[in-house]
Amino acid sequence: MYVPVLLILLPQLTLALDLKEPNVCSRWESYTVSFLESYAHTYNQVYYTRCTDFLNLFKCTQHRVGYRLVYRQATRTAYRHRPQCCHGFYNKNDTCIPCDADHWGQDCLRLCPCQNGADCDPVSGSCSCLPGFRGRRCQLPCPANTFGPGCSLLCNCRNGGSCDQASGACMCPPGFTGTLCEQACSAHTCGNADKCAQRKQLCLCPPGWTGEDCSLPCPAETFGTNCSMKCNCGHYRSCSSIEGVCPCEKEQWSPDCTQDCTCFNGGTCSPQDHLCICPPGYIGQQCEKECPAGRYGSMCANLCSCSNNSFCDPVDGMCLCPSGWRGQKCSEVTSLHDFTFAVPTS
Repeated sequence: MYVPVLLILLPQLTLALDLKEPNVCSRWESYTVSFLESYAHTYNQVYYTRCTDFLNLFKCTQHRVGYRLVYRQATRTAYRHRPQCCHGFYNKNDTCIPCDADHWGQDCLRLCPCQNGADCDPVSGSCSCLPGFRGRRCQLPCPANTFGPGCSLLCNCRNGGSCDQASGACMCPPGFTGTLCEQACSAHTCGNADKCAQRKQLCLCPPGWTGEDCSLPCPAETFGTNCSMKCNCGHYRSCSSIEGVCPCEKEQWSPDCTQDCTCFNGGTCSPQDHLCICPPGYIGQQCEKECPAGRYGSMCANLCSCSNNSFCDPVDGMCLCPSGWRGQKCSEVTSLHDFTFAVPTS
C-alpha cells in the first residue's frame, strides 16, 4: 500500500531590509523546491483463464499491463520578492547607504572609471564630464576651438587668442585685450582682461580672474570682480568663479540649493529642473513605478526577450525560467535527466 507524500524543502529566507524604508528596492529571486511526486508505474500482471488445454487442467496463463502508484524525487522552480538596496547603495547594518564618489552599481561593488574630476553616476557608472572634457571616461580634453559642456560650443577668440576649454574665456596674445581679444593694447598686455588701463599700466580683470595680467582664476571659495566675493555653499565651499553658483546635493535643486525633491527607488534629482532621474527598472514622476511586464532598463525602453511565460527582471532583463524550462531566454526544455526516480520495492 502506498500513501501519497508531499515533501517541500524551502531555503531559509531572511528579510532584514524593509521595502518601506528609503532606497530599498526589490527583485524577483528564483529558488528550487524539492518534493515527492506520484506517477503510474507499469508492470507485467499474470492471470489465468479457462481453456481447452487438458494438460494444464484447462487453465491457461495470460499477461497484461498493470499500473501501480509509485513516487519519485522531483524539483521545481519557485519565485519570491527579495528586498535589496537599490543600485547606487549598499547595505550597512540593515540600512541602505549611498555609494561613495569612487564606486557605483549594486552594493557599490564597481569602481568608477571617471577622470578629470568628472562625477560618476552611482546607478549606471556613467561619467558626467566637467566643462572642457569629453569621452566615456572624460579622459579627453576638448578639441581645439571648442569648449564647455560636451565640448559643444565654438570659441570666438580673435587675433590668435586661445580659448579656455572649460569656460570659453579668451586668453589673448601679447598686444591684445578684450573679451574676444578684439582690442589692441599697445602699452600693456592684460591677458584675460577686457580693458587696458594704460595710464597706470594696470589690468582691470573681469569677474573670475586675477593677477597682474589677469591670467589666474579666482582662488577656491572666492568669485566675482577682483575675486572679492566669498562663496556661500556650506560644506562644498567652492563655487563658480564668475557668478558664485553653488553645486547642489543630488536631492536638492535651485541656485542656492534650498529646494528639496523626493525620488524613490534610488532616483536622483536633476539640479536644473528638480525632476527625478530614475534608475534602470523604474519610471514615474518620482520613480515610484516598476517597469511594466515585458520591459526593462533605463526609462523601461528595452523589450524583454524571455520565452514561455518566464519572468523578466525589470532592471537588467534577465529571464527567470519557470519549471520545465532553462537557458538564457528560457527557450530550452529541461531534460528528464534533471529528475531522480525513487520506486518503492514490494
